[in-house]
Amino acid sequence: MKTIARSLAIAVPLLYSQAFAGAPMPVKGTVCYSKSLRPAENNRIACAGIGEFPSVEAIYAAGFRVVSSGVIQEAGGSTIFLIIEERK
Repeated sequence: MKTIARSLAIAVPLLYSQAFAGAPMPVKGTVCYSKSLRPAENNRIACAGIGEFPSVEAIYAAGFRVVSSGVIQEAGGSTIFLIIEERK
């Protein structure tokens, strides 16, 4: 009986830690919008819930990375969007 208890005392914490070690941590991310990504045009990249950035380089410097991007065509021009997430 003591060997079973001793085995469980060792096995349960190991199994518990391994079960959560493999689980990915949730990644924080958001969508950003801008009319242009050209620095000369002095446009800002507005990111929901995070704030504004002057460039894509500033997004990376803040600890995020761009995982997707695209352009939304509108009657008055186009809007660029970026999907960003926290870098690990």
